[in-house]
Amino acid sequence: MRSTHVHDYQESPRPLSVMKKSFAAGASTGWHSHPRGQVLYALQGLMFAETDRGAWAVPVEHALLIPPHVTHNVSMHGDVTMVSAYIAGETWMPAARETCHVIRVSRLLSAALEQSSQEPIIYALGSRGDHLAHVIFDELNHAQTAAFALPLPNHPKLKEICRLLIENPAHPHHLDDWADVSAMSRRTFTRKFRDETGLSFSHWKLQLRHLQSMKLSEEGLPLTTIARRLGYSSPQALRAMLRER
Repeated sequence: MRSTHVHDYQESPRPLSVMKKSFAAGASTGWHSHPRGQVLYALQGLMFAETDRGAWAVPVEHALLIPPHVTHNVSMHGDVTMVSAYIAGETWMPAARETCHVIRVSRLLSAALEQSSQEPIIYALGSRGDHLAHVIFDELNHAQTAAFALPLPNHPKLKEICRLLIENPAHPHHLDDWADVSAMSRRTFTRKFRDETGLSFSHWKLQLRHLQSMKLSEEGLPLTTIARRLGYSSPQALRAMLRER
């Protein structure tokens, strides 16, 4: 049986090592990092990953690319089967960027990742495992980015506000209230928030509610409960938001 210990995949002399693993609903990895870059691919269930710079939803047929040495935590919503491809630092670029981002996984990339998880961790050069590694690198270089990101600002007060909203997306505060909390004018708050996240505050809140709705839906909650937890007056209002995404 192949190892499911992450450490065994970090010191391979090959540029790529691939592990397949399953987690029960509600599990989490805990905060950790890897010396290698990671391609975190969702075969089943929904993963929600966090770093100190943002959060990302990773649904089926998508993968999160996590650069080397980035501390992160992954929580599972629904039973999850994942494939993790660990890529040596010197090979990580240009196969991936310097920041976390979600990509759409092509059928070819999906098949190559799954098949690689069945090959020896230290595959022979010129072997099937080696050929699959080249396919994976090529597909990563051509993968399309998906919009499942929730960036966090660096500013301590803005980041704290974002954390409060992540914990309670239905928080009743409005823009002027949050500006007061941050000890900024409304204009300064909105400008600084956009400068640090690339999103307007209202767009950021919509993105948060979209990602949270994915998590709660995967956990099997009814639409009425999801709407209430996200601050919507009815399931119809929640559906309207989702249609706009």
